[in-house]
Amino acid sequence: MSKEEAEACIKENINELIEEDDERILKGDAIGDTLYSESFILKTLVNLTQELPSYSRKPNSLDDSLNNDVAIELEESLETDLCLLWDMTADKDVALCLFRHDILDIIKCVIEESIAPRLTSSQVEPHTSLPSFETLMKSMAFILQNSLNEDLLIGCSRLLDVLASQIDPMKEIPFEGLLQGIVEAQKQLKKKDFSCDESNYSETVRDSFDALVSALYNFSRNEEMQMEIVNLREHVASFIEFYFSLLLKNIRESADTEEVMADLTASALQAVTIFFITIDSTIPHSNLLQLSGHIGSQLRTCLDGESQASKYASDYREQLGDCFRKQLDLFGIQHFLRLLESLDATALIYVLKAAHETLPNRLKELVNAARSKGSFNKVLETYDSLIRDSNAR
Repeated sequence: MSKEEAEACIKENINELIEEDDERILKGDAIGDTLYSESFILKTLVNLTQELPSYSRKPNSLDDSLNNDVAIELEESLETDLCLLWDMTADKDVALCLFRHDILDIIKCVIEESIAPRLTSSQVEPHTSLPSFETLMKSMAFILQNSLNEDLLIGCSRLLDVLASQIDPMKEIPFEGLLQGIVEAQKQLKKKDFSCDESNYSETVRDSFDALVSALYNFSRNEEMQMEIVNLREHVASFIEFYFSLLLKNIRESADTEEVMADLTASALQAVTIFFITIDSTIPHSNLLQLSGHIGSQLRTCLDGESQASKYASDYREQLGDCFRKQLDLFGIQHFLRLLESLDATALIYVLKAAHETLPNRLKELVNAARSKGSFNKVLETYDSLIRDSNAR
């Protein structure tokens, strides 16, 4: 290389460095290829987290003015910044930046705690407006069906749960592939946590299982999703059977605090509601009925009292009674009696108790049919014992 060529090369490199430096100076803290400032995002998120207690439920407060049912107004400057921030999320780079800064956790806290309607809507509306919402749902369905990345599946499950909890049941939702995605994501997360057996998943994976069931429960309020569940009932039944098994172990090993039991009974209620939807005349759900009976037996201690767990446990018993009625109607007396005979003692006792509490006349009709046939002794003995205990109280 000649001296002139070397000087030209050096000059070119210097000019490139100067241009890159100038670009960095001009770009500042811009996000990706946008002109949006990351410092503005951080400032807004920090401000939101600092101000959230002012707009949140205060269950232990002695001040009636801070009652959970009292809605409060959102401070104008915070509302302006949040609206601007959510407008910015139309850009992919901004959305990714928000994910890096744990926006899902912030949104979840706002939805659960806020008593400022404008604050809550500012977190939810940007994600549920069409067509962006439709695109988002299709993207999540694709990720749930196809991703092998555990972190991505966990994050997507959490986001889906947050959105599902806020969607109007009558809203038209693009369900294409969504249910398949929920089922497939559970399968993949079971495989990815390969170092653990079914009874010892990591906390984040267990939370993802909860999130998937919660999302499916909320979506199932929509008739279109109910039809999808029926169409894929075998896959959904396997999905719920696995979750019931995991939930049963969690209940048995729980710390038994009021908050923990409220969460567990709420999850049980969601799962048994999905079970009810899957019931079809072509498929007997003996495993699901057995597991749901065992879970109900574990929740009996929650029935006494006025706690949230007590309410959920009572609703669980009522929903299981509905499952009893639906299976009896679909399968007929003879087939359903055989199904009940296949249950172990713990499950059978709770299932019959639930039926006795919610539809005593139908249960009595079933038992009378069993007596007339002179068989099904396990059902008859359990029922007679149940009635004796009930009369003794």
